[in-house]
Amino acid sequence: MTLIETSFILEVFLASEIFIFEGWDVTQFLAQNANGQKGTAMHYNEKTIFLKNGTECTLRNPRESEAVQFTAHLRRVAGETHFLARYEEEVVTPSERQAQIIREALECDDRMLLAVWINDRPIGSIGVNRVSPHIKMRHRAQFGISIERAYWNIGLGTILIKEALEAAREMGCEQVELGVYSDNERARALYRKLGFEEWGVVRNAYRLKGGAYCDEIMMGRSL
Repeated sequence: MTLIETSFILEVFLASEIFIFEGWDVTQFLAQNANGQKGTAMHYNEKTIFLKNGTECTLRNPRESEAVQFTAHLRRVAGETHFLARYEEEVVTPSERQAQIIREALECDDRMLLAVWINDRPIGSIGVNRVSPHIKMRHRAQFGISIERAYWNIGLGTILIKEALEAAREMGCEQVELGVYSDNERARALYRKLGFEEWGVVRNAYRLKGGAYCDEIMMGRSL
């Protein structure tokens, strides 16, 4: 969905199927792109999935009442990698605001927010939405994704991205775009595996705490 750090949210992976992608975390992404139209909401039919190691998970929309757990998940991911837009200490969305973001995602027809749960704990998430409601850009979608390190490399990234692509098709979008850190080779490989191509580069898009800079690779694919 990176998630992305272009004008959206999130993060992901690969090495055999999973890595963290950069960009904005899922709810940051949706909050920055709150231009949806209320209508036929993008509700997702809950399903059970099994990862490559046999772990059973539930894939569904998060609920407003789960805002605290969801924010904790985003903080955990932000503390495990630099491939996100925010550092762990910057993930401070108040629970009321997080609940609002979740509610808006459930009410609008041009975005979708999914989370992967093991019991009552989210371990991964993905958000996808239309770039703009304006006629000239309505054909474009972006997404972001986050997965906790303990669940990398067992197929979850591929599952979530495929769900995001299908959601973008249902929105009527014609292409999906993302941004990824230039040093996240595993993420870039996974995106290429799923049909994305590199469309451009934003030089020095990210400045890390130590002073180093990372470029952002812009990628996209047609639907």
